[in-house]
This record gives sequence, structure tokens and C-alpha cells, in this order.
Amino acid sequence: KSKIITKDEQIQLTQRAQCGLLEEVAEQKGSEGLIAHWNSLTRRLRSNVHLIECFAKQLIARKADSEAFTLVKENLKKHPDSNLYALLPDIKLADYHPVVVLLEDMLRKDGNNAPAHSALAQFHLRNENWSEAQQHLEQALQVRSSVSDYAYLADALEKQNMTKAAHEVSKKALTLVQA
Repeated sequence: KSKIITKDEQIQLTQRAQCGLLEEVAEQKGSEGLIAHWNSLTRRLRSNVHLIECFAKQLIARKADSEAFTLVKENLKKHPDSNLYALLPDIKLADYHPVVVLLEDMLRKDGNNAPAHSALAQFHLRNENWSEAQQHLEQALQVRSSVSDYAYLADALEKQNMTKAAHEVSKKALTLVQA
């Protein structure tokens, strides 16, 4: 009311406070208490991508991975966000097939979705599908530069005995880090 901070600063402070509150509730009451707290929040707060990311991270930290996957999946369909895509490889599930299907569906809708390509590549790396991982990482890197994607690509190339190409990719990643 006093106009001490801008509207953007107010939004950022509210997000940080809500994120901290989610973490505190998770520490005190575990995943069930965290979910109950989340459900008590206003719809506006529950639709905030930053808070969705905080909530998902807390669920993952509390080993409530299937709930985290459901949350991320539903929200990616509403508003695709690179931070939500980045959470998918962190989620521990007994069967990753639904995650792979989700990512493939997203890529059918938008072939230039770099975060989806990157996440899918990480699943291919886990399954030692080196050439599939390489293709998705190369597509992600055509859209945007990412040090971690270059590192994953270098690894995928190395596993395919393409050491010279892996070396070139590593050099490119180093130039990004130094920039």
C-alpha cells in the first residue's frame, strides 16, 4: 500500500515466502501434510508455476514421486515450463514409460521444445540408448545452448566411441562456461 516495492518485487517476495512455507510444512508434517497444505492454497497460488515447481521439489525430496509426476504432468499440459520439464528426470518411478510417452507427446505437438528434448534424452541415457539420446540432445541444442546438454551429449558420443566429436562438444561446453 505504501508503494515501497514494485508489483514485480511483491510477486517475487510472495513466491519466495510461499515456497519457504511449503518447505517448512514438508519438514514438519511430511508429504501428506504438504499435500493438505497445497490443497488449502488459493487456486491462483496453485496455478503459479514457480510454486508448482517448489511443491514438486518438496514432494520429490519426501519420496512422493508419483504425486510429483502427476502434478508436473498435469501442469505441463496447461502451461509448459522449462523448469517443470527439468524436474522429470529427478522423479524416481518404478516405470518410466509414462514419462517417456508424455515427453514424446509434447514433442509431437512442438518439435522445437528444447526442455522436452533434453529431458527425454536423459531417459535415453539411463537406458543406454546412446544414439537416441544424441539425437534429442542435438535437437535441444539447436534451439538453445545449455552446458548440461553439451555435457550429456559429450557423454553419449563418448559411449558410441566418437571420441573426437565428444572432445569438440566438450570444448564448446567449456566456452559457454567461460563466457
